[in-house]
Amino acid sequence: MTERDELEKLYNDFVLKEPKITEEIEEIVKKSRGFLTGLENKIKTKESLLRKIEIETLKEEITEYKALKKIQDILRYTVILNLENFVEDYYSIVSLLSKKNYILIKVGNTWKNGNVYKGINTVLEKDDIKIEIQYHTEESYNLKEKILHKLYEEYRDTSTVKSRKKELQKEMKKISLKIKNPKGIGDINGEILFNK
Repeated sequence: MTERDELEKLYNDFVLKEPKITEEIEEIVKKSRGFLTGLENKIKTKESLLRKIEIETLKEEITEYKALKKIQDILRYTVILNLENFVEDYYSIVSLLSKKNYILIKVGNTWKNGNVYKGINTVLEKDDIKIEIQYHTEESYNLKEKILHKLYEEYRDTSTVKSRKKELQKEMKKISLKIKNPKGIGDINGEILFNK
């Protein structure tokens, strides 16, 4: 079996397991005051995955298979929580996921002022499948999807000149400063809990 065959097999495994995982995530989120959004993008396309693998192999000079094993967002979900109960509902969801045998591997909290992206990003694992769950308020999600995404795409475009990148960075930070922080958001620590 070639390395590309291995990649195909692993990707197909994600595709086969996705419906059950999505059902569990939906069931858990329904028990909170939040909701899921963006389910049409819950699984990375094969093309997008191959592009990300190519970037990883060039960046780190590793095999495609090793690059695939490092990618943690082939399955990804976005949970919208309200501003007032964000932290409480986040911990409730994490607890319910744990009871369903999802292991929390990594937590990233980017709600600090000055960051362009505002959200909590988690990586979980169950049955050798890693998934990403992002937690946002409606405001942070809408800004990310509607305004910041366009600016970020221009920023990361390799043809964008350095001076324009600086302008874009400034503009994105200015926009992000307008996003209200959920009460107690600093209590959620960004850390690697398990290194698998």
